[in-house]
Amino acid sequence: PHSDWQSANRVEMVAEHLEFLGSHVRLSLSHRDFRPAVVVAQSSQEVVRALQIVPGKPVEVSLPSERLRIYVEKTKGAGASHV
Repeated sequence: PHSDWQSANRVEMVAEHLEFLGSHVRLSLSHRDFRPAVVVAQSSQEVVRALQIVPGKPVEVSLPSERLRIYVEKTKGAGASHV
Protein backbone atom coordinates (compact mmCIF):
# COMPACT_ATOMS: atom_id res chain seq x y z
CA PRO A 1 0.00 0.00 0.00
CA HIS A 2 1.13 3.53 -0.79
CA SER A 3 1.29 6.19 1.87
CA ASP A 4 -0.71 9.39 1.32
CA TRP A 5 2.30 11.32 0.00
CA GLN A 6 2.93 8.66 -2.64
CA SER A 7 -0.61 8.48 -4.00
CA ALA A 8 -1.90 12.03 -3.59
CA ASN A 9 -1.63 14.49 -6.46
CA ARG A 10 0.39 12.26 -8.78
CA VAL A 11 1.00 13.57 -12.27
CA GLU A 12 3.31 12.79 -15.17
CA MET A 13 5.48 15.76 -16.11
CA VAL A 14 8.38 16.27 -18.51
CA ALA A 15 11.89 17.16 -17.35
CA GLU A 16 12.70 20.37 -19.24
CA HIS A 17 15.97 21.45 -17.63
CA LEU A 18 18.41 20.06 -15.08
CA GLU A 19 20.79 22.27 -13.12
CA PHE A 20 23.53 20.49 -11.18
CA LEU A 21 24.19 22.10 -7.77
CA GLY A 22 26.82 19.99 -6.06
CA SER A 23 25.12 16.98 -4.49
CA HIS A 24 21.67 18.13 -5.64
CA VAL A 25 19.95 18.73 -8.95
CA ARG A 26 17.31 21.41 -9.59
CA LEU A 27 14.72 20.11 -12.05
CA SER A 28 12.39 22.26 -14.14
CA LEU A 29 9.31 20.16 -14.91
CA SER A 30 6.42 20.99 -17.23
CA HIS A 31 3.00 19.63 -18.03
CA ARG A 32 1.05 20.40 -21.19
CA ASP A 33 -1.94 21.63 -19.13
CA PHE A 34 0.20 23.95 -16.95
CA ARG A 35 2.28 25.72 -19.64
CA PRO A 36 3.92 28.17 -19.54
CA ALA A 37 4.22 27.55 -15.78
CA VAL A 38 6.87 25.12 -14.58
CA VAL A 39 7.38 23.17 -11.38
CA VAL A 40 10.87 23.51 -9.92
CA ALA A 41 11.96 20.58 -7.78
CA GLN A 42 15.19 19.60 -6.09
CA SER A 43 16.49 16.05 -5.88
CA SER A 44 19.71 14.28 -5.06
CA GLN A 45 22.08 13.37 -7.91
CA GLU A 46 21.70 9.72 -6.87
CA VAL A 47 17.94 9.75 -7.48
CA VAL A 48 18.34 11.58 -10.81
CA ARG A 49 20.90 8.99 -11.94
CA ALA A 50 18.86 6.02 -10.68
CA LEU A 51 15.72 7.24 -12.51
CA GLN A 52 17.81 8.22 -15.54
CA ILE A 53 16.20 11.65 -15.67
CA VAL A 54 17.29 13.67 -18.70
CA PRO A 55 15.71 16.65 -20.49
CA GLY A 56 12.65 15.53 -22.45
CA LYS A 57 12.00 12.43 -20.32
CA PRO A 58 8.56 11.97 -18.74
CA VAL A 59 8.76 11.78 -14.94
CA GLU A 60 5.95 10.74 -12.60
CA VAL A 61 5.87 13.07 -9.61
CA SER A 62 3.83 13.37 -6.46
CA LEU A 63 2.82 16.88 -5.37
CA PRO A 64 1.65 16.55 -1.75
CA SER A 65 -0.14 19.74 -0.72
CA GLU A 66 1.73 20.07 2.58
CA ARG A 67 5.06 20.24 0.74
CA LEU A 68 4.12 22.66 -2.06
CA ARG A 69 5.33 26.26 -2.11
CA ILE A 70 3.97 28.62 -4.77
CA TYR A 71 6.07 31.56 -5.95
CA VAL A 72 4.95 34.03 -8.59
CA GLU A 73 7.65 35.27 -10.93
CA LYS A 74 7.69 39.06 -11.23
CA THR A 75 7.25 40.25 -14.80
CA LYS A 76 7.90 43.63 -16.35
CA GLY A 77 4.87 45.89 -16.54
CA ALA A 78 3.13 47.06 -19.67
CA GLY A 79 5.12 49.53 -21.71
CA ALA A 80 8.49 48.26 -20.52
CA SER A 81 11.09 48.19 -23.24
CA HIS A 82 13.29 45.19 -23.84
CA VAL A 83 16.81 45.81 -25.12
